[in-house]
Amino acid sequence: MELSATDPAFQSIQSLQWIYLVIFALATGEAIKGLFAPGSAEEQAKPLGVAKVYLWRLVPLIAFLVLVVPFVQGMGRFLFEVYHDPAGRTSTYGLCLLGDFVAFSVEAGLFFFLARKLQPENWRAFYLGVLAILLVDVLWAGCVIWVRDYPEILGWLSANVIGLLALLAILLMFGLPRTTRERWYGRALAPVVVVARTFLDYWWCWNLYFPAPQAA
Repeated sequence: MELSATDPAFQSIQSLQWIYLVIFALATGEAIKGLFAPGSAEEQAKPLGVAKVYLWRLVPLIAFLVLVVPFVQGMGRFLFEVYHDPAGRTSTYGLCLLGDFVAFSVEAGLFFFLARKLQPENWRAFYLGVLAILLVDVLWAGCVIWVRDYPEILGWLSANVIGLLALLAILLMFGLPRTTRERWYGRALAPVVVVARTFLDYWWCWNLYFPAPQAA
């Protein structure tokens, strides 16, 4: 039996899912708006006139979008796979669902933080926020795998651990730069790590993100 509107749990699952999806949508809108919003006092003093795009914010924006897409898609796929079949739910599924909701909502809130840190001078805060997202997701995924016996997201967890360690190394090496060159190294390498993490995530969890069509 599949999850449907007649299932008593349908409304609970759907309503909790919509809450964090709204936060993700607001964060994405805020990030895109950041391309046009002046940040520094010097920028705010300039006349706006025709809408100006701050192109130097494109790199963190791309990193934001590359990270947010698999997170939103993965959360939706996970909830469907775990809760779509009523026969597979235990009597404590409500506690598990609330735990998923709390973790996803915290991550969505951290994405909103990222959306406000697109300016180049805030690159350390931006990638510290990415570190926080990956850490929360690693803790959540670890609980799901070991406590709830759901190894299907092991690739998801592995990609996050690799991304977290690589990003932490970059921030430790270039987070407090002594030269302008070191600062640019950090700003150039960090988004590469984010893109690589997403690539590994899709590579290792392709069947979870895009399951094969079932035969009729």
